[in-house]
Amino acid sequence: MERRNQRIVIIGGGFAGIYTALGLERQMPDTEFEVLLINRKNFFLYYPILPEVCSGGVEPRHVLVPLRDLFSRCRLLDAEVLDIDFETRQVFVKHGNTRETGEFTYDQLVIAAGADANLELVPGVARHAFTFRTLEDAVTLRNQLGDLLEDAELEEDPLRRRELLTFVVVGGGSTGVEVLSEVESFLRGILPKYRVRREELHFVLLDLAPQILAEVGPELGQYALEQLRGRGIDVMLGTSTQEVFPDHVALSDGREIRTRTVIWTIGLAPPALLGKLDLPKDAKGYLRPDPTMRLPGIAAPGGNVWALGDCARIASPDGKTFPPTAQHAVRQGKQLAKNILAVSRGEQPTPYCFEPIGTLVSIGGNKGVASIRGRHVRGWLAWAMWRGLHLVLMPSRDRRIRILIDWILSAFLPRDTAQLVMKPKPAEERRPEGKPKISFLREERIQAHVPRNEQP
Repeated sequence: MERRNQRIVIIGGGFAGIYTALGLERQMPDTEFEVLLINRKNFFLYYPILPEVCSGGVEPRHVLVPLRDLFSRCRLLDAEVLDIDFETRQVFVKHGNTRETGEFTYDQLVIAAGADANLELVPGVARHAFTFRTLEDAVTLRNQLGDLLEDAELEEDPLRRRELLTFVVVGGGSTGVEVLSEVESFLRGILPKYRVRREELHFVLLDLAPQILAEVGPELGQYALEQLRGRGIDVMLGTSTQEVFPDHVALSDGREIRTRTVIWTIGLAPPALLGKLDLPKDAKGYLRPDPTMRLPGIAAPGGNVWALGDCARIASPDGKTFPPTAQHAVRQGKQLAKNILAVSRGEQPTPYCFEPIGTLVSIGGNKGVASIRGRHVRGWLAWAMWRGLHLVLMPSRDRRIRILIDWILSAFLPRDTAQLVMKPKPAEERRPEGKPKISFLREERIQAHVPRNEQP
């Protein structure tokens, strides 16, 4: 009887998912395993450099790594996961642009579905604020900045003009600070092309915490705070957002900030898929695997099911959970690949444990802060270290070269004010008239596009 390769299905193409797949591809025997990576896009977004897309420092496509450039043996599927049946070991999907449905069986399943922006924390955020999670978010925000400068140039009412030129970022963590820094850099860079004075721009950073950048410690956080305020940025600490309106933000202390641009960088929520799954979860809805990243209670008959990355909360030795950062997601992916192969050989998986090397943050003005194993670095050196680190971590040589060229060119050439329009038609509108919708897609049809490994 012909023996089927053991199939490992990975859901999610973020840091956790791709590093699990890369680890498996590098370590697994050629004829014993088949890895299938399912992602809603055919690319991996290198999120740490996304703020520079907003400022024009990096071209949008250069933060996207085509998944098919990363793998030589891993099968890839552009699809949305609809549900999972753990009894029959089946993953149900809606496939790519055709929106046809189908299912795949698995022997081991990895859930690395990431997390979504939580837009329910404050009224009005979902309708009126700009999120910053995807490439579309960065391009939309960039277009907004250009539109407001165009409008402000024609506006004669000083109050409305100030409203147009006020930009509010909610969240004093690394994402909020880096996004604000790039927004400021972009606007100040293109300002000479408009009839807008430099002193008319108003930047506000809001955070409920008593300091910014808690992840790098109070000393570096204070340095970053002084640098931001030194550039004229209004940093309001101990202040929360009560509600977001189309033309203003209501604060917890009763004040209002008139603005058309609120950038929301705080709050995560579990992906919608997790709500459909009967799996161990914490009070917020995130998956709770054991320290080896395996989900307890479904080893039989549901096969081994693992969870990692932003959608999971893995217990750390101190009784807390590891934070949902890219640094941990990469390490978890590498460890999980070893654990999956160990279990397939009848060995025990190893608990995940990793002490972060450090944290680096760009704060604008060619300056940054870095905490490396307890040592503090600030200023230009920290900023250069930040750039060097992300060049090394970018998992594509092609993208490393392109980003480096972008950085060199942006240092000498003026900022580009051209806007990018990203409004594709929905899939249903692109479907040819008269073509029937296929409600079920046989697994063999999808597999026919990608040859399987030779069976022994």
